[in-house]
Amino acid sequence: MLKRPQTRITVATVTAVVSTIVLAGGHGEPAERSAPPARISAPIHYADTMLAFVDDEGVALVVFQCPVTRNADVITTSKPVRYRFRYQTKGMAVMTGTGLLFEKYKPDGERKFLVVNDDGQLRISAGHFQVEWSEGDADMGWFYYNPEDIRVQLANAKQFETIKLERFSH
Repeated sequence: MLKRPQTRITVATVTAVVSTIVLAGGHGEPAERSAPPARISAPIHYADTMLAFVDDEGVALVVFQCPVTRNADVITTSKPVRYRFRYQTKGMAVMTGTGLLFEKYKPDGERKFLVVNDDGQLRISAGHFQVEWSEGDADMGWFYYNPEDIRVQLANAKQFETIKLERFSH
């Protein structure tokens, strides 16, 4: 004889369902979140990877050089990374530029064993794009972004000078 599976509804299940309905205003829809979603972290290998940042306003291509010759005027707590970019907004000419990324931290005076940024350059700035970066090692680092705000595509760094930026904006 086959037994019918029994369904057990626990207090926790009922509480979760009721909480969802109450928080959503009683309409049975999921409640809106007040906190923004967590950023995505991704590795970037400096030698051969080109990043393409894309949104409704434009496109930026970014390539990296590491290690770079240290600038005696800049004291860092990481290996500096130089980057170049090409940037274009819709219908405008391509702009180019360079930047330097590095970490520079100092001890947090209030909390033992913690450090705070001490004027380190932690953002890849290319046109209107501002993407956070952190050191990995001499060959790679990390970048952080919200996919709700920006699309990131990868390509071979050897194509940096020749590839048309419009290819990424579709």
